[in-house]
Amino acid sequence: MKILTANIAFGMPEMDRLGANIRAHLAIHGSKVFLHTFVPWLRGRLANADVADGDYIRRKTDLSPTIALIRKLSPDILVLNEVLHDTHKDEIERALRGQGFSTIAWGLGGHYPSMRISTVIATKAAGEIIPCDMPQQPSMGGGAGCAQIQLPDGIAIIGVHLGNGIPKLIKRQVHALATTTASALSHGHRAILAGDFNVSASYMQTFEEFKALSLVAADGDRLLTCPTFLPFRKPLDHIFVPTSMEVTSIESLTFGSDHLAVCAEVTSSIGE
Repeated sequence: MKILTANIAFGMPEMDRLGANIRAHLAIHGSKVFLHTFVPWLRGRLANADVADGDYIRRKTDLSPTIALIRKLSPDILVLNEVLHDTHKDEIERALRGQGFSTIAWGLGGHYPSMRISTVIATKAAGEIIPCDMPQQPSMGGGAGCAQIQLPDGIAIIGVHLGNGIPKLIKRQVHALATTTASALSHGHRAILAGDFNVSASYMQTFEEFKALSLVAADGDRLLTCPTFLPFRKPLDHIFVPTSMEVTSIESLTFGSDHLAVCAEVTSSIGE
């Protein structure tokens, strides 16, 4: 079973280049993005009004690198982050269904009402979309969606995009994520979690309720995924799998985003 997770950086081109990245963030967040980046104590306090320049985003958006990456790797399970629901939905769903994905679930972001920055899960096996939620707040770094699909073989796929730089919010989000996952486990499912966690896998394990889920990161914090345009990167994008699953391969790939995509192959059952 192949799993791919990728933060598509709003579907904007050349986000792996510093200049293009800054222009895109200014278009979405406005000048407050600099305060969020360089004044940590203001994080979470800079309320969003809406996207600063929606026309720029719609004019510049280019999903072809993302669609080409998915076609090249042909994963069984896909988790995408920073997908703009109100701009990308039709094109994303058309492309995914054309590549054989039968179940698609959206976890909508809770801020920027005209352009919701969201999480998408898609599976090639037919599954059941299970509602799930996590706390978000209408500010930069406030989180961008959570979604779940349960497959007939007893695997629950949970995709998530946690907040960035707001410890109290992240703690609440981890609690919600652990509760959702524990519920799936209590019904006899095994859980796979994937997405942009905005923290390292080892940091996730410092939360006792997350540690109790007995999930391990396929990458083990070895893959430094973000930001691609700087020489120093952090392990922010992860695929967590049960200890009963064997990770047979894992790699990170560039596709024009400021995050590297992460793709892992795992056995779906003991002895497979």
